[in-house]
Amino acid sequence: MEAIGKAFLTWKRYAQREIHPYGITLKQFEILRQLKRRGGLYPAEIAEILFCDRPTVTVVIKNLERKRWVKRELVQSDFRRFKVTLRPEGEAKLKEILWDQPDYKKKRFRPTSCFTKEEGIKFKELLDKLNEHLKKIKDDV
Repeated sequence: MEAIGKAFLTWKRYAQREIHPYGITLKQFEILRQLKRRGGLYPAEIAEILFCDRPTVTVVIKNLERKRWVKRELVQSDFRRFKVTLRPEGEAKLKEILWDQPDYKKKRFRPTSCFTKEEGIKFKELLDKLNEHLKKIKDDV
């Protein structure tokens, strides 16, 4: 587990350094990407994506709102709940960041590029198996 943690933190530090010039954090970037992909998310879904608690999500959402990258929309069937959606300014921020552009994908740091195709597939299978196991342990506790 220590080796997995070290690899993840190394990648995370690199990724944060890469997007820092755009005035965005990794958590903010991931939320914008997921909103673009899914259309809208509830705070609980954002907490799942970020692996963090609801108070942290509230802070992230408020910061994104302050930058006018997202907005909250009340759910018509339950006015106590809201969904977070992407604003045009948030889409513009995503386009500004080169990570999603095809030519940049060739240049960006890919931690698994040291693996053969077969090793990469096996590595993903093993990580998926580990995550399923950890989920069961978490649910049993």
